[in-house]
Amino acid sequence: MTTTILATMLFSGVAVAADSVGEPGRDSKGPNPLKNVYFGEQHLHTTNSPDAFVIGVRQSWDEAYRWAMGKEVKLSTSGETIKKSTPYDFVAITDHAEYFGVMPSLIDSKDPLYQTDLAKRLRDPNADPHDPDSAINQILKSLVTGKPVGKHSRRSATPPYGFLPSVSDGYSPNRAR
Repeated sequence: MTTTILATMLFSGVAVAADSVGEPGRDSKGPNPLKNVYFGEQHLHTTNSPDAFVIGVRQSWDEAYRWAMGKEVKLSTSGETIKKSTPYDFVAITDHAEYFGVMPSLIDSKDPLYQTDLAKRLRDPNADPHDPDSAINQILKSLVTGKPVGKHSRRSATPPYGFLPSVSDGYSPNRAR
């Protein structure tokens, strides 16, 4: 009887190990006897975060999701095309609440915020980023001190987060594409 139990354990172990490459149980959709381990990004910003925006990030939520899924995206800072060799299991887009979605409006010629003094100074190609009074430093100082830069703390237009569910739902593994 002990030999039968031992043989059963050995062969069932071989069957589980041969089930998949990488994470056991993934190919058969069965439970992972070694516990599931997931790899992902817990802190990713897009153009909607002022700290990412001021260093040149212009990626949208769509681009962030595509990159996390292992698809090619073009970096806004260098124009280089990048692609993850192994897609993440999850990604958390963690844009900051302060000035959420305001930053892209400052460079959108169709948006009323485009005409503001801050927007004009932000777009100035001769602006010195080391100047403490530069637009970039005013925005960053505002984040640190919690004091808004003028009327830029609120938007009169529809907030950008209105389309967030439709963007994130489009990348749900449970939805047909």
